[in-house]
Amino acid sequence: MGKGSIKFDPKKFQQKLLTLVNDKDSIYGLTTAFFNHKDYAQQTVKIWISAFESGNIDFRLALIYLANEILHNCKRKDASVYKDEFKKVLPNALSQLKGTNIVDKVVRVLELWSDRKLLDSAVCSGLIAGISAIEDAKIDPELIKNFSPDSVISALKEFLIMETDTASKERQLGCMISSEIHSPAAVRQIKDRSHGEAYRQQLEESCQRLEDLVRDLERLEERREALLSLLEKAHMFFAAQYSDVNVVVTAYKKYGEMVAFMRRRVEDRLVDSPEAPSPPADTADDFGAEVAVLSRREDEMEIDSGDENGQGAAVHHKQQQSSKRRHRKHRRHSGSSGGAGSVGHRDRAPVSGKSGNSRKRSS
Repeated sequence: MGKGSIKFDPKKFQQKLLTLVNDKDSIYGLTTAFFNHKDYAQQTVKIWISAFESGNIDFRLALIYLANEILHNCKRKDASVYKDEFKKVLPNALSQLKGTNIVDKVVRVLELWSDRKLLDSAVCSGLIAGISAIEDAKIDPELIKNFSPDSVISALKEFLIMETDTASKERQLGCMISSEIHSPAAVRQIKDRSHGEAYRQQLEESCQRLEDLVRDLERLEERREALLSLLEKAHMFFAAQYSDVNVVVTAYKKYGEMVAFMRRRVEDRLVDSPEAPSPPADTADDFGAEVAVLSRREDEMEIDSGDENGQGAAVHHKQQQSSKRRHRKHRRHSGSSGGAGSVGHRDRAPVSGKSGNSRKRSS
């Protein structure tokens, strides 16, 4: 049991949590109870989600404020484990608040968590999208198919430029209106026709700028309405994307849990199963002998295997050696015979035409 943690009784803790009301003292008291049992963060958060699912709408809002207080102080109380535990249960809890009258209040709490880095911005954005997601029946499939996120970025940039220019014109016009030209004293100071003409030109110029500003504000308002419409479509698009991604993530989480479960079962069986006996020495010798016999057979098969006419490289080599031996033997026999027999033998060897010429010379 960690330092600062006391004995945990789930039933007593649940009974105390059910006394929670949307009051500062009540929330602070329950926050202290959570930190006193920080070593049992998983159990306490399970009790929190159980109470959330069974409570009415006001009690659920009080539980959200309680979670807010815990997340704000968990780092200071060395209880950051509550961040991980609440991240596991918040998506399921907040999905039950769709269409209720406390959605706006909960969204403000989530935005506060994102701004103060109590939870990751991506997590908070996903929770906000989940709590305010449009129902599937209201989502137009053609919108999802044809929507381009780049169009939102371009529209935001154009609106920002227009808004900046309009604000600059408004400031300039405000300086002109607040000048002495538009004061009653400036009118009383007109002495002659030329002064009156100059004053009239300045006044007309101010009116023209005011009319231009009004037109710019009207265009800005139209662009703002178009941007809001585009953002609503973007909200539908990203809500649908988040829903699809959430399905995939849930499937992979379940698959990972199944793999981890099967791994534990295999490891348990490996620990419980007896070790396989080693093979005896004579078996190893027999195996080595069989390998040697198989190796010799493979060598013989390589020698016997030839080309398509049945003549392999080894057979061809033997035939060449035999042919050379017969040739040497024939030359020795021819040398020992000598004389005409030798010549006659040599003459009989060439083509028949040369043999006829030899007979004519002898005659």
